[in-house]
Amino acid sequence: MHDFPKLAAQVRGARALLGWCQSYLAEGVSVRRAIIADLESGKLIRRRQHPH
Repeated sequence: MHDFPKLAAQVRGARALLGWCQSYLAEGVSVRRAIIADLESGKLIRRRQHPH
């Protein structure tokens, strides 16, 4: 997957269409809510591209 901004937008959009909050999605996929927030904001993507 090279189009990370598109993926982030798709996750946000799908969540909105379903009426799900980040916490609900995170619980459903067994990750912390912060992971969903970071993915949607692009923070997670930048961290993976440029590890410290």
